[in-house]
Amino acid sequence: MTPQQRKDVLSLASSLSVDLKEEGHDLFVWYSPHVEQVSLHLYIGGWLGKAEPTLIRHVDLRANHSDAVNVLVEILSVTQKEIENE
Repeated sequence: MTPQQRKDVLSLASSLSVDLKEEGHDLFVWYSPHVEQVSLHLYIGGWLGKAEPTLIRHVDLRANHSDAVNVLVEILSVTQKEIENE
C-alpha cells in the first residue's frame, strides 16, 4: 500500500466514524504508525460502559489496499443490516 493509500484508508475510517455516530453507532479508530495498523472497534447502538464491541477488525496498512477497503465495507454492511432490523 502506498503512503497515499494509507492516508486514504485512515481518512475513510475517520469519515465513517463520524457518519456512523450520526446514526447512533460508535466506531473507534486507532492508528498505530509503529506497526502500520489501524484498529477498528464498532459498537452498534453506541458505546455503553463496559460493553464489548460488536465487531473488531485490525487492518494492516502494509498489506493490500483492497483488503483495507473491504474491512470498511464490512463495517458499513453490519451497520446497515442493523438499521434494517430496527
